[in-house]
Amino acid sequence: MTVPLRVLILEDCEADAELVLFELRQAGYDPEWSRVDNREDYLDRLSSSFDIILADFSLPQFDALQALRLLKERGLDVPFIVVTGAVGEEVVAECMRLGATDYLLKDRMGRLGSAVERALQEKLLNVEKQRAVAALRDNEEKYRSLFESSPESITLVGLDGKILDCNNATTNIAGQPKHKLIGKSFLDIGILEEQDVPSIMERFAQIISGSTFDPFQVQIHRSSGEVLWLEIHLALLKKDEETHAIQVIARDITENRIAAEALQDSEKRFRRLAEAAFEGIVISDQGLFLDVNNQIASFLGYEPSEMIGMYVLDFVAKEWRDLVREQIQTESEDLYECFLQRRDGSTFPVEVRAKSLPYKGKNVRVTALRDVTESKKAEQEIQALNSELLVAYDETLAGWARALDLRDKSTEDHSLRVMDLTMELAHALGIAEYDLIHIRRGALLHDIGKMGIPDSILLKPGPLNEEEWRIMRMHPEFAFDLLSKIPFLKPALDIPYCHHEKWDGSGYPRGLAGNRIPLAARIFSVVDVWDALGSDRPYRGKWAKRKIIDYIREESGTRFDPEIVDLFLKKI
Repeated sequence: MTVPLRVLILEDCEADAELVLFELRQAGYDPEWSRVDNREDYLDRLSSSFDIILADFSLPQFDALQALRLLKERGLDVPFIVVTGAVGEEVVAECMRLGATDYLLKDRMGRLGSAVERALQEKLLNVEKQRAVAALRDNEEKYRSLFESSPESITLVGLDGKILDCNNATTNIAGQPKHKLIGKSFLDIGILEEQDVPSIMERFAQIISGSTFDPFQVQIHRSSGEVLWLEIHLALLKKDEETHAIQVIARDITENRIAAEALQDSEKRFRRLAEAAFEGIVISDQGLFLDVNNQIASFLGYEPSEMIGMYVLDFVAKEWRDLVREQIQTESEDLYECFLQRRDGSTFPVEVRAKSLPYKGKNVRVTALRDVTESKKAEQEIQALNSELLVAYDETLAGWARALDLRDKSTEDHSLRVMDLTMELAHALGIAEYDLIHIRRGALLHDIGKMGIPDSILLKPGPLNEEEWRIMRMHPEFAFDLLSKIPFLKPALDIPYCHHEKWDGSGYPRGLAGNRIPLAARIFSVVDVWDALGSDRPYRGKWAKRKIIDYIREESGTRFDPEIVDLFLKKI
């Protein structure tokens, strides 16, 4: 199997170049080559894409020494072998000094294959060496960067106790520049408490002898008078299996100490507050009571001491236990409600909010429980009043619709009929219950805007003229002006305002088309036409059912939404 080889040949004799290529092929290479014989062509072709350069030493206007210098100037790492006739040792030495990988006499071309192989291997070794050196340098730079930028104090101390190196965090703690710390005994930097020095020296001796121990804490005094607490970690640094230094890592834990002391005070205050609280307070871990206040114990009919160690779920009404179990397992902090069970078996509703907090050195679940029995009763009373109020509202709307029907005898009971059929279609479409309420009200009040139309137009027994139609077409806008000012009825506006819009955009008052027309209005427009054409009017008699069906089918896609028409025709 041949080995691909990209070769740049610097040779003015074509026959010699062919000989070079022959020897390369004999050695198992498949050369992809370019031949040049002058400086300009050499510079033009010179690039790192070549695996090797094979150069005659002397050409008419160019030579291998010049080629080597140009290769060096370009900064290219391409093996360069000089293939030449007899030359002096000084010339060979100069070639090698300028970076030639090897030289080869033309009368010994049989060595070309092995020389090329050796040159390529040497290049590969050089590349690997450069990578290793670069990686080492990069690691050293990274270590130095991490060392200097570490927020923790890192100090290297020799076995004689003198500081060998330290980072910026150490100089900040010591309050002295690095050059004053290097070479000084760590005991002489003046920040340690005198009583701590013997125990620190003993720990250094232990770590050198191979002992291990947990981090320890010391208190120091900075030159500014500030007192800090440090957590100290010691580790041996070895080189060639021999200990040569001790690494001292010091972490400022002053804030942690202050926080711990503050936490102790907080726990004491929490206990006082919990006992004085009107709400029940419990502290639990994994569903077990660790502590409870008097209020929750009183709620449940127990003494606080009886509840400690018992399961939270033992006090929850059976049907609510799955919910509470999930809240505990997920550590949810959401507000929720459940029922608790008293000692006598009776239950009562509570509002619950829990949070994970540190308590006595561990994270626990602190839960506040508020008896909402009275507020639940008040809510039920309010809901009853709201229901009565909604009934009164709906009865009022029905009265309005009845008044409109009585005003125009030809449309008597029209509002109730179209409301019922509209609701039937809306149910079939799966519209949400909340929206159905507003569709019902909108259907009932669909012609409320006709209150603004004069009797002379509304009750005219014959066809309307152009001006009368202009006024009649204003009734959806009258409906909008009336209902949009009543928050209770604003969501019901879709039908009164839009039921005369047409699928093709030719309707009124806004010329809406397609799905821009609200769904409720699209449903109602089909129902309205069905009921209107099936009723006697002063200016015409009612249509037969088959004729109305044919008309609605013809208007599908023009006046009506085709999907609504399909559903409607199936329903009737």
